[in-house]
Order: sequence, then C-alpha cells, then structure tokens
Amino acid sequence: GMAWLQRLAAAMFAAKLQAGLPLVIEPLALMIETSVQASCSTACKARSVEAPAVVCPEAAENGEGRAKSVGSHRIFSAVLRVACALITLAIAVLARKKVRAIAEFTGSVCYLSMSVTFPLLCYLKLYRQSLSPGAQVLLVAVAMACLYVQAIGAKNAVIGFFA
Repeated sequence: GMAWLQRLAAAMFAAKLQAGLPLVIEPLALMIETSVQASCSTACKARSVEAPAVVCPEAAENGEGRAKSVGSHRIFSAVLRVACALITLAIAVLARKKVRAIAEFTGSVCYLSMSVTFPLLCYLKLYRQSLSPGAQVLLVAVAMACLYVQAIGAKNAVIGFFA
C-alpha cells in the first residue's frame, strides 16, 4: 500500500541531490581537477617539454598543445561532473528504501561541515594572529564539538542504514 510513497521519496531524494549537487560536488570536482593538474605539472618537470605524452601548462605557454590542453580540460571537467551526477542518482535509486539513513548521513557530514565547521576553521586560520588566546580556544572547542556531532550523526546513520 505504501510502495508509491517509497518511489516518491526516492524521486524527491534524487531531485534534492541534483539540486544540491553544485554545492556538494563542485569543491570535490575542483580538488580533483587541481590535483590532476598538479600531477601533470610534476610529470612535465620530470620529462622535457619536448615529450608531448603529457599536455601540461608549460607546453601550453610555449604554444605547444595549447588547444589540446584547454579542450582536454573541458572534457575532463564535464565527464567528472556527469559522473558525479550519475553516482548520486544511482545512490538515490539503489538506496530508495533507506532514504532516511542516507539523508541523515548527508545531513550530518556534508551540511554541518559546510555551514559550521569549515567556516569556523577558515576564520581561525585567516585571523589567528588578531584573535585573543581565549577566542582561539573557543573557536577550536566549537569546531571540535561540531566534529564530534558529525561523527555521532554519521555513526547513527550508518547503523540505521544496515539495520
């Protein structure tokens, strides 16, 4: 009798993931792109620029392989984002009977870290010199409390998923 509600919840969860995809996936995608670019740069330094096996920023600056570097970067970026969208859609479809546990997990890990923990730690990193020792201790304590809440929430969500 309630099977239609499970399908509706899975569809709504997929829509939620797709709507929140730029907020959650974009930092991860940029991190992957940056690390690939850094490894490419390291590979170019290990080889001479004349070896076109790896298209790198140095080769692009010399005019060699510039179009290939830009085109391959756009293709890689598009493939990475499409893959992330397909993975989240597959999670939503395959785990449609465990929507609550997945929503709890994403809520405790992603959203608390993006809204409280990371801004707190970034503020601490940027303004540590101008903060009093008491303010530094307070910021670290709040960040640690948030990390603890995230860990407990993630643990409970995983237990709920396999229960």
